[in-house]
Amino acid sequence: MDRDYRDREFPKILIDPDLDFASIRLQDGVEPKSYLKEGILFAENAEGQVIEIQTLNLSALRPRQAPASEATA
Repeated sequence: MDRDYRDREFPKILIDPDLDFASIRLQDGVEPKSYLKEGILFAENAEGQVIEIQTLNLSALRPRQAPASEATA
């Protein structure tokens, strides 16, 4: 398994290409609430602050293309 994990300070980043997964931990805490938005999982602490962001399909993320009207402007 080829993992890239930086654990010295925040943000803590975990990238696992074998599992097609990435996580960015913004701060310590327990996540009593999480929600999915545009294919990305956001975990919040009890105060409503986002403390972790995950993507379960890392390879599916692609740079967004500008609409044709913006590309010709």
